[in-house]
Amino acid sequence: MLKILPYRKEHLLKIQVREPNLSFARGVDNLFEFAEIYETRGPAFSIFDGEEIIGACGIVIAWAGVGEAWVYGSDSINRHKKEFHRIV
Repeated sequence: MLKILPYRKEHLLKIQVREPNLSFARGVDNLFEFAEIYETRGPAFSIFDGEEIIGACGIVIAWAGVGEAWVYGSDSINRHKKEFHRIV
């Protein structure tokens, strides 16, 4: 069973990332900066399978009434496809 916890910037850096997130991570100068934006600019959650962080998701609020959804995940999501997608 998956566990949902409030997202923390450290979580993003612990995910064993997969494509397309891997290409994104390689193209960003400072991934920690993005991790912090995800934590501070809207609701966000981390998804755990036991102690392993398999993904994180949230919405970055641009301005009132406008937000951009994001999802960052590992290959471990494949073990929980239906449950993960229901959470997201």
